Amino acid sequence: MAKTKPTIQIPFYTEGPYKGLAGYPDKYWPMEWRDNHVLMDRLVFDGFQRGRSAAHAVFKSTTNGDRYEMFLTDLEDVLRLGGIEKLGYITSYFTFVKRGMNYGIKLASVVNQT
Repeated sequence: MAKTKPTIQIPFYTEGPYKGLAGYPDKYWPMEWRDNHVLMDRLVFDGFQRGRSAAHAVFKSTTNGDRYEMFLTDLEDVLRLGGIEKLGYITSYFTFVKRGMNYGIKLASVVNQT
C-alpha cells in the first residue's frame, strides 16, 4: 500500500487588518489552523510586501475581503499563463503552499508550457 502524504496545516488570521492567510504566523492576531484545500475565488492585486526572508504579491478576495500572499515565483506562473484580468483581478482555483516558515497561495494546477 502506498504511503499518503500528510495534509499540511495552513494558518489563518480570523480577525484584524490581516484577516486571511497568515503568511508568516505570529501571535498578534487570533489565528486558526486549517487543512490545505483548493479555493475558488476572484482576487484583486493589492501590492507587494517584503518580509524577513521572502517577497510576496498581496491579493484581496473580492468575495469576503480576506488577504492572501503569493510568492513571486508563483506569481510568475500567473503572469505566464495570462491569468491577470483588467484592473488586476485573478479568477481561478488556488491552493496553499509552505516555503520555509512562510505560507502563500498558488494556482491549483499549472500547465507547463514548453
